[in-house]
Amino acid sequence: MPRKYSHIQEQEKEIPELRERGMTLREIREKLFFSYKATRECIT
Repeated sequence: MPRKYSHIQEQEKEIPELRERGMTLREIREKLFFSYKATRECIT
């Protein structure tokens, strides 16, 4: 049975908001515990 990662999808929605607040990608990654690649994919 595949795992559900709904918490990740919820956090992905936060990324544009955090960018608008002026946070860098590094700060967002550290806050959400995301990899560089995952963070970049969410904003492109």
